[in-house]
Amino acid sequence: MVSGTIIHNVGFFSASRAQIQDAERNRRKRCAASAAAKRRGENVKVEKFRPIDMLHEDEHGQYWSYHLFEYGKNKEGYWTGLRMLDHMSDVLDMFTVLYPEHKPVGLFDWSSCHDCMEVGAPSVKRMNLGVGGVRNGEELAPMDPVTILEDTPNLPAGTVQHLVFRRGDDPPFHSPHLKPAQYVGKLKGMRQILWERGLLVKGMSKTGGSGEKQDLSKSMEHVLGEQKDFKEVDSSLVLLMQRHGGACLMLPKYHCECNPIELVWGRAKDWTRKNCKYSLECLRKNVPLSFRPEKDRQAVSVVQGYCKKAYTHALMYRETRVQGPEGKKTYKKYKSHRRPTPKEWRP
Repeated sequence: MVSGTIIHNVGFFSASRAQIQDAERNRRKRCAASAAAKRRGENVKVEKFRPIDMLHEDEHGQYWSYHLFEYGKNKEGYWTGLRMLDHMSDVLDMFTVLYPEHKPVGLFDWSSCHDCMEVGAPSVKRMNLGVGGVRNGEELAPMDPVTILEDTPNLPAGTVQHLVFRRGDDPPFHSPHLKPAQYVGKLKGMRQILWERGLLVKGMSKTGGSGEKQDLSKSMEHVLGEQKDFKEVDSSLVLLMQRHGGACLMLPKYHCECNPIELVWGRAKDWTRKNCKYSLECLRKNVPLSFRPEKDRQAVSVVQGYCKKAYTHALMYRETRVQGPEGKKTYKKYKSHRRPTPKEWRP
């Protein structure tokens, strides 16, 4: 499997070992600066140093902006959100060394990896209805306090609400018999948080029912998830891009035609099929070769064409708001806007 990053007018890019060492030195300085800021009391995430090891190294010692990985049973080697963030961090640090005069602007689709949240970020997906809880054999991690962004019946905007029971707090309203040792330091849960805000109503459940009988106004997960302080939380990927001085643009869901790298993957797969018998060793050898900037693979002009095609799709959607069969017709019009007429190219 492959995860990678392209630049719109370059394609996949690479760096030498010396340039990677420069990137690692920059990373050490950034880690030291974040630790110093934390000691001063600033609200920043402390970055821990990690060697750059999520880039593909070819036979010439060049480090490329993609990462090859294999996975087996029980999710061994599985591509997770944390591994994706490590890979993107390596790519961004390499980018900074290669193009110091530029700031990165990244286009990403809405895969589950790209939507992962920072540790401690508020999320209804990582919270039970009641106190604490266990997921995958581990106790649910605490979450940071939130500042309420809109008035609620009990708590006005600007109020800081703690999502974890602190020492001295009363027991949860629905389990007043619990002793402090049973709830202090644990997540409050959706029921308690909604109750504190005055948003808990009779008959509420986690999902509000199912099928045609589902009532989202009675869904704790939906009501709490729609609160601005929960809904408007930036993903780890967005924050990573911001820490590197860049910006993150999330493409619309279910519209892979707006993502040029999908066309790159398709061309790489086509070349691999034509040049590989699909033994494991043959794949290991040929998949990296399918990303080379050659005429029959990922030449710069090919990648530029893919980016132009994706941009045209996005422009068409923005200007016309049409989709489906009508969208295909409109796309053809937009594709022809700058096409030369026969008089211009015929000798």
